[in-house]
Amino acid sequence: MKKKSFYQTLTLVLIATLCIPMTGCYSSANANSPQVAKNDVQVQEKINSTLKNDIMKFVDEQKSSSEYYKEDKNFTKLSVSADSKVTFKSDNLISILISKKVKDEKDYSFENKTAYTFDLKTGRNVSLDKLINGSKDYKETIKNYIEEKYETKSNIRKSDIRDNQYYLGDGKLFIFFQEYVANEESNEKDEYEIPFQAFKEGINIQPKLEPSAVSVDVKTTKESNEHFVADIETPVISGLEDEKVQDLINKRFEEEALKFRDEIKGLAKEGHEDAQKSGYNLNKYSAYVSFEEKRNQGELLSIYVTYYQYTGGAHGGHNDIAYNIDLKTGNLIELKDLFKEDVDYKKIIDSKIKEQIKALNEDEKNFFIKSGEKEENFYPILIIALKNIYYRKAQIVLHYFIKKVMALFY
Repeated sequence: MKKKSFYQTLTLVLIATLCIPMTGCYSSANANSPQVAKNDVQVQEKINSTLKNDIMKFVDEQKSSSEYYKEDKNFTKLSVSADSKVTFKSDNLISILISKKVKDEKDYSFENKTAYTFDLKTGRNVSLDKLINGSKDYKETIKNYIEEKYETKSNIRKSDIRDNQYYLGDGKLFIFFQEYVANEESNEKDEYEIPFQAFKEGINIQPKLEPSAVSVDVKTTKESNEHFVADIETPVISGLEDEKVQDLINKRFEEEALKFRDEIKGLAKEGHEDAQKSGYNLNKYSAYVSFEEKRNQGELLSIYVTYYQYTGGAHGGHNDIAYNIDLKTGNLIELKDLFKEDVDYKKIIDSKIKEQIKALNEDEKNFFIKSGEKEENFYPILIIALKNIYYRKAQIVLHYFIKKVMALFY
């Protein structure tokens, strides 16, 4: 296939306007195509797919919201717009900022902001930690710089600084904290500039990333009726030489997602039948499945899947599962498989978790006291659930949920 100019296929650098009325949806979009250097076609497609999925997922969320609330007499037509801009480009990297705005007929509005810095050799999104040279705590550097230079942001946590909420500019790093801002025209800009020279060991704008082992795309399945709604996103991999293994992996993802959907759908049917017999109304039940690609190099694929359900009550719940897959066999890798038999890996992991809890508590306590609160009123953070282990950066990383409680667990 003949290589094309990168921007000739970067059709998501655009301004799109969509209207979402109460009873239906329509959309229109126009794209422009600036010019930059040539790149691999597969890389172009990977980047375009990421940007397209970002915008269309947001649009779908607004459509679903419109459908859900259409019976509310106070609900008005929504106007949704999306635009993006290139904030930085080099031979190795390109940073793109996407802004999606929603406005109703009563002038209520909110903005959702996402940013990507793509490696032009692999098409992978580069997280902030991959750009910072050296071993120094880069989040501490960012925290201190913002608190010193910006009076309106004089107290932040290191945990507020996220590796995917940044973009690059000319000699600067831009950090933002809020993905969603309501009535953005009345709020001050939640964006902070940190010059590269603030990092003593520098910013690496030539990160060396391994190419992805397989392509990971998304397959979306939607369903809606009078008592149930489902939005199922399942990963679909391609590019494996062994098609039988590839089919096995894809079949597992799809079957488990659809099994979850069918379970909630069955509960919805039973619940609404009971409600009808008893003469009361019941909100729609819902099932949502989404995923994140955590590792995709060599012979290992790690996909983190969130299964969210709402079956009545004030809030829904979710079950998160990490699928660590041997790309040679298609088999799931268990935690014990990553260690030699004589290694007490549970003890090592437990120790590292306690270290992280201690660091989180220290960060939270400093924020609490600096906010004017008394130290004796501080309630430390506690792990209340530990599960879903995935493999990343040749290390074990544990996903866990944290909550304030009355005392330290450890």
